[in-house]
Amino acid sequence: MLASWNHTTLHDATAGDELSKPTVLHALKRVILALPALCIQIAGDYATGPFYLVRLLFVNLSDVLEYHKYPCKTLQDVYTMELHTSLPRDVEKPLWRVIVHDNNTVVFAWSHSIGDGQSGHALHHALVSALNHEDVSKAPEESFIVDVPLELTLLPTTEERTNTAVSWKTFFQALYNTFTPASWQRVYAAWTASPVISVNDISNEVRLRKLPAEHAKRLVNLCRQNGCTLTSFLHTLALCVLSHLIKTYEDRIYNNLQKYKTFSTVVLVSLRRFTGTSALDICDQVSGYHSFPPIIRDVQYPLTKATFPWKMAADFKTSLQSGLEDTRQVVGTIKYMYSLGIAAKYFANQLGKKRGKTFELSNTGVMPKVSDGRWQIDEVCFGQNNAVCGQINVNVAGSPSGTVSFSYTWGTGMVDKPFMEEFVAQMHFAMASALEA
Repeated sequence: MLASWNHTTLHDATAGDELSKPTVLHALKRVILALPALCIQIAGDYATGPFYLVRLLFVNLSDVLEYHKYPCKTLQDVYTMELHTSLPRDVEKPLWRVIVHDNNTVVFAWSHSIGDGQSGHALHHALVSALNHEDVSKAPEESFIVDVPLELTLLPTTEERTNTAVSWKTFFQALYNTFTPASWQRVYAAWTASPVISVNDISNEVRLRKLPAEHAKRLVNLCRQNGCTLTSFLHTLALCVLSHLIKTYEDRIYNNLQKYKTFSTVVLVSLRRFTGTSALDICDQVSGYHSFPPIIRDVQYPLTKATFPWKMAADFKTSLQSGLEDTRQVVGTIKYMYSLGIAAKYFANQLGKKRGKTFELSNTGVMPKVSDGRWQIDEVCFGQNNAVCGQINVNVAGSPSGTVSFSYTWGTGMVDKPFMEEFVAQMHFAMASALEA
C-alpha cells in the first residue's frame, strides 16, 4: 500500500528537553480520539471491489509508534526507508505510523486511503497541541491500548460536501483512455520518462531541500510582483529545467526526443476549498489539475530573474485557477469506473505501458501555527510514494517559522539518477539566481 510521510521538528521552549516515549504515547492517545480517520482500516479487494472502511475496535500504540527506529540516520535516509515499507492490510492495525527520530523530529507515515497531503499537517498540529496539554505531561504511564468509541464517526465524504457530477465529455474521455491504445491518446506525444514497471516494486529515491524563511518570503513576493503564485512559478520552473535536461541528455540516454512535443503534468488540488473541511482534519479530499504544456525548445539558460518566463507562470496561474472547480469531476469519474467494474482494467492497463505523467506538483501550504505552549513546530516537510505508476513528485510544505521545505521523490529506475540529481540541483540553483539582485 502506498503511503505519504510528513515530518515536523519540534523544540521545547522551556527546558530544551527531548521527547520521551511515555509523553508521546499519552499525546497519541488524545490525538487518536480527536481524529477518527486514525481509527479505521480497509476491508475488501482493492482491485475489483467492493472494498469499504471498517472501524477498528482498538488501536495498539505499540503497532504505530516507533521510537528512535533509525539511530544516526539522516532524514533523507529515514524517508527512503519508510517509503520502502508498506502499511499493513490488517483489520486490527491502522493505516498509519509515527516515528520519533533524533532531535525531536516526528515522522508521520500514512495511507492515502485515509488522508491527503494536508492531513499530515493536521496530525502534527494535533500532536503538538496534545503535547502542550497539562494532563499529558503529568500522566503516569498507562496501557498501550486505546479503545475506539462506538460513537466516533468519520467526516462526510467529498460527494456529500460538494458537487462531483461528471460531464459527458469527462466520462467518455475516461472510457477512451481506458480502452484505446496509448498511441491514440494525447499522452503519446508527452515525454514521461521510462514506461511503468510491471513488477511489484515500491522502492523510491528521495531528495530533500530547504529554503530559509527570508529567502522564501522574498521568492513569494517576487512571484506576486510578476503576477504568479509560488505553485505556478515552481510548475514553470520544472518545465524549464526538464526541457533543458532532456535536450542535454538526448545524445546520451534518451533517444528520439524530437517525437515528443509536450509534458504531462498534474498539480494537486485540495477540495477542502469546496467542502469546507478544516485544515486540521484528516481526510482524503484531493484531486488534480492535469495539463500538457509544451516542451520549451528555446529555454534560456541559465535561468535568472531576467530570463525566467514570468508570463508563462502567470498564464498557468490563470489556467489553474479557472480549472479548479472541474477537478471535482475526477472524484466522480473514479466512482463511476468502480460502479461499472472497469477500474481494475484501467489501473492494470498502466503496468508495463507508457507512463501517464511526467511530474506531479503538490504544495500543501503553510502548516497552521500551534497556540502558545511548551512545544512548538520549527520545520515541516511532506513527501509521497507513488513508485509503480507514478512520476517525478515535487512536494512543497511551509512551516510556521517561514521556511519552505521541498522533497523530490521518484520510483527507482523511472529516470537515471544523475538526471534527477541534476534536476534537483538546477531547480534550487534557479531559485537562488532569481533572488539575486
